[in-house]
Amino acid sequence: SNNHYHHHHHQNNMNVVPFDTRDMTGRERFHPFSPGNHYSYKINHQNPDWYAKYSIDLKEGIDCCSDYSISFHYVKPLLMPKIHALLYDCRE
Repeated sequence: SNNHYHHHHHQNNMNVVPFDTRDMTGRERFHPFSPGNHYSYKINHQNPDWYAKYSIDLKEGIDCCSDYSISFHYVKPLLMPKIHALLYDCRE
């Protein structure tokens, strides 16, 4: 789309280079949805949505998210301390 062209054009002018931020096993570290949405997400191979189309080697289920995830979008405030506890207090 025209918007994608302008975004790409401005990134090039600012010397912004795309970088693969997945972990060593190919799992995502930056997530556009909440953890539950990622865990239950299923790719519709007949009619993939934007997320499936624009992701590279997208993984499903328990393999969706890196053990070293950095961010999740659309997380409600009451869920934030629970995610923090799972990520940082339950490590082996």
